[in-house]
Amino acid sequence: MNDAYYELLVERKAKITDTIAKIAIYIVCLILLGAAFIFGPMAFIVFLAVSLGAYFFVLPRFDIEYEYAILNNELNIDVIYQKSKRKRVCTIDVKDIKVAAPVDSDKLREYSSLPRTDYSSNKPGTIPYGMVLSQTANPRLILFEPDEKLLEMMYLHSPRGVQRR
Repeated sequence: MNDAYYELLVERKAKITDTIAKIAIYIVCLILLGAAFIFGPMAFIVFLAVSLGAYFFVLPRFDIEYEYAILNNELNIDVIYQKSKRKRVCTIDVKDIKVAAPVDSDKLREYSSLPRTDYSSNKPGTIPYGMVLSQTANPRLILFEPDEKLLEMMYLHSPRGVQRR
């Protein structure tokens, strides 16, 4: 069988809000550590619980990569936390793409008011692509960062919807 498969990994740049949230978490942990020394063993248990919860459940959410994998006409977008935990966030039939073009293009201007879901790297100097699907009940603008090969594979299955560079 002739299956066409390609995957692309994009690392997300940390936003300023992510950095501020991480610093706030560290400050809260330090304050709780100080309180643990002042108030005794019960405060130490609270400190330990909050610190471990932040370390295992909150901080991994700030180290994010996105993987775009296309197999024939199905595009899967996965989010990878701390290079170890993977979660599928979106599966798209490429044939259902109404329009996929650079965000600053005229084709996406009429969809600029739609709610956005951002799966791009947020790195300066990169221009993400926006994608709108035709078969959804609640349309949204999906932002992602394909390379030339991924765009070409998407174009093969949806030549009307996908704008190549």
